[in-house]
Amino acid sequence: MAGIGAVAAPAGAQSQTASGWQYVKTYPGTAAGGSECRADGKQWGGSYQCRYYEEGWQGQPKYELWVLA
Repeated sequence: MAGIGAVAAPAGAQSQTASGWQYVKTYPGTAAGGSECRADGKQWGGSYQCRYYEEGWQGQPKYELWVLA
């Protein structure tokens, strides 16, 4: 599962993995945060992932938007 054991960049930072996925933004780990992540991902127009982390920064759940660069 994506995100297990991963360390994410802070919100607003840009990072890219070897597979070409690029971090875009962090959202709250709520249903509303997941919906916002998916809506933003669809606007990208390409491949995207909304990755869920049960324990993000400061132990709070979060979603991260990643796009295929």
